Amino acid sequence: MRISARNQLAVIDDHEIIRLGLSVAIGAADDLDLAGTYSSIEEYGQRVLEQPDVAILDLGLAGLKGPEAVAFLVREGLPVLVVSATGSRQMVLTAVAAGAVGYLTKRSGSTEIMQAVRTIHNEGCHVSPTLAAFMRGHLRAVEGADEITAAEDEVLTLV
Repeated sequence: MRISARNQLAVIDDHEIIRLGLSVAIGAADDLDLAGTYSSIEEYGQRVLEQPDVAILDLGLAGLKGPEAVAFLVREGLPVLVVSATGSRQMVLTAVAAGAVGYLTKRSGSTEIMQAVRTIHNEGCHVSPTLAAFMRGHLRAVEGADEITAAEDEVLTLV
């Protein structure tokens, strides 16, 4: 792992305006650097020279996309923050199951996205209120209400 005071970020999104907006937000942060922008997983694989610290990934890409794109980056050892237009329960849960350590929708502001990146870089995960609600509902449905401890239920309710 690179030892650096500044987090190196890759932005992988098929929309140029999103790549540009995230690049500006990253450039404005004192502790973040843009390692590169890519329109697809395939372009990332061809052009990346040095592995970044965190990838910001859209799920609706051409080529490898969705949870499979998350899984590819995770296998490469890269923590993934999904920032997607899709906020459906199924997509959130499958992205997290594939290894994403954070999930935000594109309605999130740049401050929230940059904070999520910092949390993830420090070996944490970013759980938005939407993600917490989905996880709580999923755990209750899969394991039953009695299988979730009171503490787990309280934490997921508070987030």
